[in-house]
Amino acid sequence: MKVSVAYALPERQLWLEVEVPEQATVRDAIEASGLARAYPALDLSTQKVGIFGKLVSLQARLEPG
Repeated sequence: MKVSVAYALPERQLWLEVEVPEQATVRDAIEASGLARAYPALDLSTQKVGIFGKLVSLQARLEPG
């Protein structure tokens, strides 16, 4: 399934499309995007994440659309 991962910093915003398997989690999509490699300071243990502006956990399952 194709999903988009967005990451915004004051000086730069990213929008990345990634392919993940069905039943993938938010964490799976973030890891597939390569953001952690590109931004080593990104700490998923403290970073808030969301889907369309609604806060979710890293274990939240993704759905098409």
